[in-house]
Amino acid sequence: APADDAALRAKAGEAAEKFEAHMIRQMLQQMRSSMRAMADDDSPLNNKVNQDMTDLADGLVADQMAGQRAFGIADALLKQLLPPTAQR
Repeated sequence: APADDAALRAKAGEAAEKFEAHMIRQMLQQMRSSMRAMADDDSPLNNKVNQDMTDLADGLVADQMAGQRAFGIADALLKQLLPPTAQR
């Protein structure tokens, strides 16, 4: 049924965006971790409060970028998982 197909595509799109957000978040987390490892002990990067806030900000950035499908991960997943739409 077309309604079921649209609901499936919507759920798959949402899941694909969440996966893309997760991947972006992981990338940002690794980047921050490397920066913190190279920073001096008295650096603001090694302040726990700053770390918590940058982690929160990174999560929000990842969600926004995934919502725009900036990296194309969600689109690539959907292309592989969903059948092409029928031409009418």
